[in-house]
Amino acid sequence: MNNKKYLFLFTISSVQSFIAQARKTQDLYAGSRILSELIKAGIEKFETNFKVFESQTIFPVIDDKDKLASLPNRFIRQISIPDDIQEVDKFLRQNAQTIKERVQGRLEELASESLNRTPRPTGFNEQLAQALDMHWAFQEIENEDYATSYKKLEQLGGSIKNVRMFEQYTYQNGVEHGEKGRKCNLDGENNALFYKPKQSQAPAYIYGGSAVRGFALQEGEGLSAMSFVKRFFPDTNTFPSTAEVALMKDEAKLSDKQDIQNILKCFKKLFNKVRLPQTCIELFTQDLISRINLIDYENNDDWNEHFDYQYCFEENITKKNFPDSLQFSLVQKLQNRLQSHLKTNHYALILFDGDSMGKWLAGDKLKPEYREGKKLKEFHTRFSKLLAEFGKHAREDILNPNLNNGQTIYAGGDDFLGFVNLHHLFEVIQKLRTDFDKLVNNGLGTYKQTGKHLTFSAGIVIAHYKTPLSEVLKKAREVEKKAKNQGDRNAFAIAVLKHSGEIQECVFKWDSKAEEASAFSNWQDLETIFTMLRDETFSNKFISSLSTELYDLAGLALDKIDTATNLSAQIEAGVELEIKRLIKRALVKRETPETNKKNTDSLCKAVLAIWQNADLKNVKKTENFIHALHIVDFIHRKIGKENANKN
Repeated sequence: MNNKKYLFLFTISSVQSFIAQARKTQDLYAGSRILSELIKAGIEKFETNFKVFESQTIFPVIDDKDKLASLPNRFIRQISIPDDIQEVDKFLRQNAQTIKERVQGRLEELASESLNRTPRPTGFNEQLAQALDMHWAFQEIENEDYATSYKKLEQLGGSIKNVRMFEQYTYQNGVEHGEKGRKCNLDGENNALFYKPKQSQAPAYIYGGSAVRGFALQEGEGLSAMSFVKRFFPDTNTFPSTAEVALMKDEAKLSDKQDIQNILKCFKKLFNKVRLPQTCIELFTQDLISRINLIDYENNDDWNEHFDYQYCFEENITKKNFPDSLQFSLVQKLQNRLQSHLKTNHYALILFDGDSMGKWLAGDKLKPEYREGKKLKEFHTRFSKLLAEFGKHAREDILNPNLNNGQTIYAGGDDFLGFVNLHHLFEVIQKLRTDFDKLVNNGLGTYKQTGKHLTFSAGIVIAHYKTPLSEVLKKAREVEKKAKNQGDRNAFAIAVLKHSGEIQECVFKWDSKAEEASAFSNWQDLETIFTMLRDETFSNKFISSLSTELYDLAGLALDKIDTATNLSAQIEAGVELEIKRLIKRALVKRETPETNKKNTDSLCKAVLAIWQNADLKNVKKTENFIHALHIVDFIHRKIGKENANKN
């Protein structure tokens, strides 16, 4: 009996906005977890439907033991259909439809888990039914030509994604307002169906919604069906907030300050009303309080039972956050003792994805013998496995709260998104880059053309913990695109979103040797500058002086200097002289003449390299250079000498 072979592609589209619609870190993480659960359900349904047929995994590879694995928004499988199957097209369409239905069904299950006992308001089911944009395609493999069939499948999938059907919401209980009303605070598109009352009143223009108590929602906040599912998705409420990420290193350093560590433990217990008597006893024994009145505290509904690391900062100890006067006074007292130890208020968000992935998957960068037929399929299978292994390694061994360095949101192999504690930024980025090369490029050594390496481009944003998360995510995607476009791939871009509203950005190749896959000399040079400032070997005055003298030298504003081409020669010569002169003057930690020279030469070399490598296409070199120095100085100032992470 002959079999016809087909490739099957299933995709959930618009995933960037699906995941990025978030106000809290747990919203972001929940979006990633939900997507992985849905794709996993689709894969399992495919395998069930075709279990009696021969099938093969192409992408992605799933480790059944890794329950937290991040899965991409699509999967590809190969299936063999016997000739005795009648009306093959109809048979395949029916099976594809059942896969879509299973994915939608899994979303319904997840929604029920998030709702728990919360009633479904009018419009919930309708919004959930239209939350996913799912597409599928089958492509027959003719003449065993896997490579051509794969390319056709990708083209077909791309064409289908560009067509999206829209349906009008129709409610079944006679409600006429439809989707007219206040929109969700997360997605900004769908009606808000859940809300937290503001001063005991429902927010305006919310029709028939469900009130939600507690601190999971802010006063007056409204959520749509899908946003509610994210916010209350099981096992995500422990995902660290931006404030917790910012403070991870500070808290870890309390291990050698037992008294302060005990105060922090008591501080966290103040958010558990049931344990308050026991906590007060601990406070008495530590001489933190002398007397307290606990009469009727159990009957007080104003008790804030949701601890967030933002309460470690004085500006958040307000009557609004702590309406109960007893809790307010205790929290205020303990925060005052903690504030000098917990003070880092900025963090980093990093986003990267693989460069030229389409060309890699099409076989353009492979040896000739692996570009066609079964050899290309062999590469796809191997590639998928390596990306899955790196994703797990990145999540467990590189960026993990147990390492006090941050939290991975999504690690799908060539795609990565994570929060990084600012103290660990340089080392985490280096580790991601070197291990990506070791695990993926080395693993593909048999298949790759000589000199071809898979690389990634990264967008890095440094922000205050109170900066709206949606703005941080938006900027991260923006600078990642600049790394790919202005940096011409294999590059990184950094942006600082200052609390004042000022933004500084720079774009660089990872290494002066542009095609290197594991080297990162430009990143290391930035770290050298940071280390010299952190250790107070040099004053940061040379950076501000250099900015000023560039203006004096050219007589033009910083962003105009590079457009005056007739000045380029004198600028080049002048900058290099000024760098050396100003760095020598900025030396503050004077030791032996040999050590002083060594430190000065090291910093000069790093700064000059940044200047020389700041010239990229569509990038203003002088502005790019100065912004890079100011960004490094910003990191140094926000961490401080005492807080610095010394390896």
